[in-house]
Amino acid sequence: MKLATWWQRRAVRITVYVALAVGTYLAALGWGLPALIERQAPKWVAQEMAAELSLEQVRFHPLEWRVTIDKLALTGDDGKPLAGFEQLVVDLEPWRSLFSRHWQLQAVSLTAPYLDYRQRGPEENNWHQALAPLLAKAESAPPEPEPEPSGLPKLAIDQFVLEQGRIRYEQDQRHTTELTDLALEAENFHLARGENKLALRLSGPGGGQANITLDANFDPLDLAMTLDLKNADLTRYWPYLAEDFHFDLANAQTDINLSAHLSLDPELQLRIEQGELTLRDLDMVYQETSLVRMQQAVLAPVEFDLAAQQVSLGELSVEGLAVKAQLSDKGVDLATLLTPIGAEEAEAGSEAPSEAPSPWQVQLQRLTLADATLSLTDRTAETPVDWQFDVAPLVVGPLGTDTAQPLTIDLDTHINQYALLTLDGEWQLDNNQGDFEVALNDFDLTDTIPYWQSLLNLKLHSGQLTTRGDVTVALDDPLSVTFQGEIGVANLVTQDALAERDFVKWGQMDINHLDFDLAQRFLKIDQLAFNEPYARIIIDEDGSTNFAGLVASVEEDQQAGNEAAQPAPAQTDPEQPQTGEAPFDVTVGRILFANGSAFFADNTLTPKFATGVETLTGEISGLDAQQESRAVVDIQGQVDRYAPVSLKGTVQPLAEKPFMDLALNFDNIELTSLNPYSGTYAGYFIDQGQLDLALKYALDDNQLQGSNQVVISQLKLGQRSDSDKATSLPVALAVALLQDSNGVIDLGLQVSGNVDDPEFAIGPLIFKALGNVITKIVTSPFALLGNLLGGEDPPDHVQFAAGQSQMDPEQTAQMARLVEALSQRPSLVLSAQGAVDPVADGRALAKVALDARLMPQGSGLTEPPELALAAAYDAVMGMGKAQSEQQMLAERLPDLDDEERNRRWRKGLYEQLLDAQPADEAALKNLASARGEAVKAALVEAGLAAERVFLRESRINLDQSGAKVVLELDAAG
Repeated sequence: MKLATWWQRRAVRITVYVALAVGTYLAALGWGLPALIERQAPKWVAQEMAAELSLEQVRFHPLEWRVTIDKLALTGDDGKPLAGFEQLVVDLEPWRSLFSRHWQLQAVSLTAPYLDYRQRGPEENNWHQALAPLLAKAESAPPEPEPEPSGLPKLAIDQFVLEQGRIRYEQDQRHTTELTDLALEAENFHLARGENKLALRLSGPGGGQANITLDANFDPLDLAMTLDLKNADLTRYWPYLAEDFHFDLANAQTDINLSAHLSLDPELQLRIEQGELTLRDLDMVYQETSLVRMQQAVLAPVEFDLAAQQVSLGELSVEGLAVKAQLSDKGVDLATLLTPIGAEEAEAGSEAPSEAPSPWQVQLQRLTLADATLSLTDRTAETPVDWQFDVAPLVVGPLGTDTAQPLTIDLDTHINQYALLTLDGEWQLDNNQGDFEVALNDFDLTDTIPYWQSLLNLKLHSGQLTTRGDVTVALDDPLSVTFQGEIGVANLVTQDALAERDFVKWGQMDINHLDFDLAQRFLKIDQLAFNEPYARIIIDEDGSTNFAGLVASVEEDQQAGNEAAQPAPAQTDPEQPQTGEAPFDVTVGRILFANGSAFFADNTLTPKFATGVETLTGEISGLDAQQESRAVVDIQGQVDRYAPVSLKGTVQPLAEKPFMDLALNFDNIELTSLNPYSGTYAGYFIDQGQLDLALKYALDDNQLQGSNQVVISQLKLGQRSDSDKATSLPVALAVALLQDSNGVIDLGLQVSGNVDDPEFAIGPLIFKALGNVITKIVTSPFALLGNLLGGEDPPDHVQFAAGQSQMDPEQTAQMARLVEALSQRPSLVLSAQGAVDPVADGRALAKVALDARLMPQGSGLTEPPELALAAAYDAVMGMGKAQSEQQMLAERLPDLDDEERNRRWRKGLYEQLLDAQPADEAALKNLASARGEAVKAALVEAGLAAERVFLRESRINLDQSGAKVVLELDAAG
């Protein structure tokens, strides 16, 4: 058949035309369109962007309307990638699009897409650089009228699959984060209609995985989302925040599970429901030291409502928390380390908003810490102090913006492993006050040593504090703190740090009820009980005491320096009342002592002295700070196990002006235990003796009145000591004077003084009073004897007439009175020493000798004969002298009659002879001796034992103090 004939056929022509059209269609779309895209797309990118586009291959299946693009890569001018993918496959539905009047895609498959975003400073990034030409052209183009909003494009995709996606983010060429395994699936996706279901899955660095499901409506936007994030490694994202914090994040993983709803109809709304956040294996590090470590924290449920401005959090449960912090004068370092850098300056420089926004309502129902440990190093003390708080558990809640709702706190924590602290109560946030039940068991007081060690020369070896009670705190002005409860301190043992000797200790101290109020300024104690209390009082060789040395001298010097640096206080009127806080009203119902003891040692003595008080029991009741209040004291004990001691009376030590009326009694104290004192100060050791001591002191209006009654039984002094501190008073004589016939010394001492006197001290007052009594006794011993008898004091000497040695009846009676007094002081002996008056006694003895020569014994003469007198005169004065004296008298007194003249002449001769008579020292000695013997004889005759009277030698050392016998008292033996 000819070709023309064949072409004439209609069917042939139609077939050829159709074939040509199909071929042209297939060639244009199957080959031409991909080629056009491959050539023009890179050119357009090069012209319109600062980037380069490369395509490996573009394919279009004209029959299936499938577009395939392989290995697209978009790179910047720097040659670094911006975005790309391995393959994009799009199955078009042209006929459905035509009939449904919207873009319809059967399937979209995107394999291994990637996106790189590199931040280059605060406002610069790689995408901004790549799009800069395009953005510049858009800005320079004339503005076009804004089109009417037409909503989202009508695009429907039957199936959308994205797999093996990757997103990379880089910040300032230092920190990089890459999200991998990005996958997204959607079916029946339609931008213009609702009920779109999408599933997104991605993996983060470190193995974290996120699964997101979306029920989406895009016009208007309405999203319902569920998020399930597992094992997200937060350390991979920490570098972006590290510069804003002082610490580093060494480890942290998180899980997030929540449901959320986002809507723009009619305005932005966001709700999160049933959220659960988990943070695991947290480790926050500073300078290679872990600050905060945590095994796990779970917060659930989490509810968030943007429109209602509400955040509702269920329980934050924290397990395995370990915190390390340091406390310094600047505060807790952890607060600074966890605060963002620059946050304090930003907060301080920020201005308050002109209108306060609507308040958010935030509430956390409960915070629970289980197995938490806080390690705190306190560097405010002179030496750092380490504290460890093991919390198991702490429950706090609710926490939130509703301050009217009380905050409940339940805390159980161990302090330094052993002490247990429990705290249960509520804190009212709106008025800053709280009520708590507090209990502390077995707190080791030795943990507090660094806080006071530099202030006290004291070592604390043991002591456990236990307390239980109710505490209220109100942060008002002034601060209000109250406590009602009990306190106990067990096994307290302290030691003098300088001498390393026991100081104060007890087995148990209990306060059964204590009521304290800081605002009302009162402290009330019902009963304070000490069991087995002990105190050690030491006087060292230099005279200092262990109590006086308790306060460290460094502190005293520092205080003195501070006082010296301060200006002198202004003078005030003493009558003007001082303003300030009222003194604390302190009340103590009873102070009990059981099984107490004390030790006293005085090392200033030679030998050293020590004694103990044991079985100390008793009480002080009714102690009150009110001025007129009086506390009753009743305490008993024993010195050296068998000598009872008691203290009774009333006191008021807490008032501004103290009051005291106390009686302290010691019975049957063995004086041999006081040998160090007697040997040092009295100059004698004691062989035996017992002491009863009754001390009564009254202090009122700062005036002290003391009455000391000392009773010493059967005192016997021993050998003398060689102490250079011994008194010069005759102690043995004083003892003999004071000791009665029963061997008892009963001595009363009265003391008084003003306690406001800066030099006031009770010890010197007592010793001064005792010294005055002894001095008075030994200097006026006969006055003491007179006091024993009542009436006139016995004489301390016997006076004789000149030249005489005989005693008259009155003198004899005085000796009898003296003997009576001496009978009451059997330890006294008496010495008698005869004395003469050289003039009076010498003349008397001379007269006796002259009369014996002029008037011989037995002559019966009462006056010397005239011839004998004249002869004796001439013999002494010279021959004829007597006659010359007679003639001179007649010439001088011519008017006298012969008898009177003769009498005067004879008297003158006699007186001149008497004056010329030589003194006879032997006679004077004999006279002194005779007088002493006469006195002794009178004493013995009156009943005094002869062995208690001693005559002192008068002939060798003649006492010329007068015509008398001197009496002196002394101690026997």
